[in-house]
Amino acid sequence: MQRRTFDNPSSESRQPSWQGRPYGRSARRLGAVGLCLWLSACASLPDLRMLPTKASTGAAPTVEGSEGDLSAKKARSVLLRRVRGTKNDVAKLAAMEEAATGSPLIYGNRTTLLFDGPQAMGAMMAAIRGAQDNINLETYIFDQDELGQQFQQLLIDKQKAGIQVNVMYDGVGSLSTPKAFFDRMREAGIKLIEFNPISPLKGIRALKVNNRDHRKILIVDGKIAFTGGVNISENYSRSSLFRSGSRGVDEPGGRGTHI
Repeated sequence: MQRRTFDNPSSESRQPSWQGRPYGRSARRLGAVGLCLWLSACASLPDLRMLPTKASTGAAPTVEGSEGDLSAKKARSVLLRRVRGTKNDVAKLAAMEEAATGSPLIYGNRTTLLFDGPQAMGAMMAAIRGAQDNINLETYIFDQDELGQQFQQLLIDKQKAGIQVNVMYDGVGSLSTPKAFFDRMREAGIKLIEFNPISPLKGIRALKVNNRDHRKILIVDGKIAFTGGVNISENYSRSSLFRSGSRGVDEPGGRGTHI
């Protein structure tokens, strides 16, 4: 992640006047107390419980097509085509998923595994270039590095071409990205939302520092969607350690997978 840099003070500069004095130690103690209060304000982990396994697995789960729900026979046929050659109980998993989400399976979709950053970035950029109506991007990190600037310019170009672009980025994940970077996008007509921005003026409890938006989602024209673990950052631009022949011998493998 790209971080802002600040000039280091010269070695001849004076130390703060409170250092070495009795009230200097008090200030440090107050700082430690403040840190503890700040950490205690973070959201605790949710008490997750296992999904009850009382979902019916005897009948085929609901499968929805372009003209409504498929018949039980057709739904079983669709699932059987997917289960061939695997040891997974797809019907049971599908029934449990339907019970958890309250939504049926959607027939007619195609899913492609993008196993590293370069594959994901290339596919995402291609989808953005081909957008005809709207682009919706949600990301934890939107860096102002070379890759981030490529995405920025691509989104600006599409907005100027009449394609509505909407972007949501996280206030902590993108904290090191200058405000001017997002202002340029906003001035081009892109609609931006910063998720839970960090502002000391809100007070310690209102900060909710641990309430973050870690989603990485791109939806183009409501037809092509990407999700997974890849942020808009050059930290995700390396090829996979195990699957890419373009990687150098001593170059570390990449991080992040998308579909």
